[in-house]
Amino acid sequence: MRVEIISIGDELLIGQTVNSNASWIGRQLLNIGVHVQWVTTVGDSHENLLQALRIAESRSDVILMTGGLGPTHDDVTKKVACRYFGASLVMNEEILQQVRERFRRRGVKMAAIN
Repeated sequence: MRVEIISIGDELLIGQTVNSNASWIGRQLLNIGVHVQWVTTVGDSHENLLQALRIAESRSDVILMTGGLGPTHDDVTKKVACRYFGASLVMNEEILQQVRERFRRRGVKMAAIN
């Protein structure tokens, strides 16, 4: 099985954040006998992420994407994934309530961007 991880975020490319997600995922997969073949890091660019998905699909059986889920002003991941897979986002009220509850338990106000 050919597995690729696509890590998303400008902060990874400029060295602001270490790509610990890819490292953790690779370790977890190795623990179950799955070897990651590629790790691609791409910034918060619509076109670059589309290109990374096309390349990954051409050479991998499984693609795992990490990062880029916001909520930040520069996040494009959800929009790109919808475009790439011909899907649309839907609001799930049950999940929204769970997210609100998680914020409440932490004593943090959930921002509107969430």
